[in-house]
Amino acid sequence: MDACYIARREDLTEASIKELENAIRRFYKHREIFKITGVRSGFDLPRQHALAHYPDHIRQFSTPNGLCSSITKSRHITAVKKPW
Repeated sequence: MDACYIARREDLTEASIKELENAIRRFYKHREIFKITGVRSGFDLPRQHALAHYPDHIRQFSTPNGLCSSITKSRHITAVKKPW
C-alpha cells in the first residue's frame, strides 16, 4: 500500500523515488506470506508486475498523475471476453 500512496504524489523527488523503490521491495517481500500460507500459489498479476517499473518510468516521464490500470482491464473485458 505504501508504494501506491507514494506513486500517486503530484511531485516526486529522487528521495521519494528511492522511498518508492523501498516500498515496492517491502511489498514483494511481504506478499510471500500468501504463498507460504497457501492462499495463493503464485503472483502473475500485471498490476503488481507494473509496480517494479514505476520508479524508472517516473524518472523518465515524471509522475503518473492518477494513472490507473483499471481502464485497461475494463477495455480488455469489453474487447476480448464479452464478445464470446
